[in-house]
Parts: sequence; C-alpha cells; structure tokens
Amino acid sequence: MCQEIIGERALNIVMVEDDRELLELSSEIVQTEDFSVQTFSNAYDALPYIKEHWSHLALVITDVRMPKMSGIELFVKVRELSLDLPVLFCSGSSDVLDNPVIKSDPRVDLLKKPYPPQALIDMVKKVLAK
Repeated sequence: MCQEIIGERALNIVMVEDDRELLELSSEIVQTEDFSVQTFSNAYDALPYIKEHWSHLALVITDVRMPKMSGIELFVKVRELSLDLPVLFCSGSSDVLDNPVIKSDPRVDLLKKPYPPQALIDMVKKVLAK
C-alpha cells in the first residue's frame, strides 16, 4: 500500500487532535494503509514522544487550535529541534498557511476539515511522496 511511496522509511505517524472522536476515527483511517499511529489529545504531550522517536517517524498530523499548545507551536518546536519531519495540519480554516514560518516550509501541507476518509489517505500519501 504505502510502502512503495516511502520506501525504507518508517511507517509511523504521530497524530495530534483534541477532538477524541475525530482522533480515533482519523487514526483508524490511516491504519488501514498499514501505518502505525501514535495518538495524542494535545501537542504538549506529543512533543516529548516526537523528540524521542523522531528517527522512526514518517509524518506528524496535527490539529491547529488546541489547548496547552497549538499545532503551530508544535511545528515551531519540532523545527527548532532541527527535525525535518513532514507536518500535515488539519484545520477548518486555511489561514494556517498564511503564517510566514509555515508558508516557507516545503514539508508542510494542510487538509481542510471536515474531510472524507479518502481525502485523509490521499493527503498522507501526497505529503510522504514529496
């Protein structure tokens, strides 16, 4: 399935979403493509996991607006660690891509909420193929 897209890279994804139902559903959708998904309900808790396991991660999928730490703040902290992981933002608003820090990064994409299951799968494949 996705193995041909990312070759020898890990099939591990971190998914961060404060809406538990959406987190569970999105995780299940991505797992149908043979990805292993580590889920977090907030970016604050996801960051230590990303720091420790970054070399085994293929992608970070994150909501933008969350309590404690936003998806944008998570992105900035990941980049401050010099981690070049692709990041897929999921948001009801496309203005996230207007942020100059995000706009200049070729390893970032946006999936607008609400999205159908196939759109999530297609976007994951697109981001990983870059």
